[in-house]
Amino acid sequence: MKKFYLIILLILSGVANANDIDQLNEKLAEIETKFDICLSTKDEKICEDVVIENPILEILGNETFGKLLSSSACEIGTKCGAATARITSKTLKVSNFLLGQN
Repeated sequence: MKKFYLIILLILSGVANANDIDQLNEKLAEIETKFDICLSTKDEKICEDVVIENPILEILGNETFGKLLSSSACEIGTKCGAATARITSKTLKVSNFLLGQN
């Protein structure tokens, strides 16, 4: 009976982790969209708002998301890892745009 409960516990923890990574990926997609809008419109006000808002802090301030970012769920080759790499690149592009270094 103990093995049965252990198996159920492992299954439930895997489901919770899968839901967490899905939520993190959704949040990363939202953040990336904000940077995309800035870069496609070249609207300084929109870009300044994105930089000032610093949406990545919402992820880093979330304990569950923070743990996922430093886990195998978000390493190179994962959806999460690819999104964080693109966001990092777009952050640099936005910074250069706002500094006039197009």
